[in-house]
Amino acid sequence: MKATYFFVNVCHNKEMQYLKPCILYDAQCLFCKRFKQALEKIDTKPHFYYYDVNEEEVFQHFTFLDREECLEKVHLIKEDDIVLVGGDVVAEIGKSLPGISKLSWLLETDISKKTLNVFYETVNKMRTNSSICSKCKR
Repeated sequence: MKATYFFVNVCHNKEMQYLKPCILYDAQCLFCKRFKQALEKIDTKPHFYYYDVNEEEVFQHFTFLDREECLEKVHLIKEDDIVLVGGDVVAEIGKSLPGISKLSWLLETDISKKTLNVFYETVNKMRTNSSICSKCKR
């Protein structure tokens, strides 16, 4: 089964069931779409579900989330409803994916966490200042 099947809506009695762990991304943003596609390619045995932050139902289900914050930075909701944001999402992905997870002990140091946050903030700044994604340009 390909990872892309995990993006399919799971419905019961016409109500959407949101499965976790899930990554919330902006499907209208080219950077975000490419990020999701890259994850799907390396996540051969899918570990994450993906939901578009432009879908109103996402915020009706996850009432503790703020739409504007989710549009600003990537969010990951773990199975226990813990919400990770920005660089912490990158670290969690690194810990979860086989191949990368073998090096996850490197992500536990303070310097690694700071480096991941700087990396994420730099990429996010490129996304919001880029002509590649006019939607994200602020």
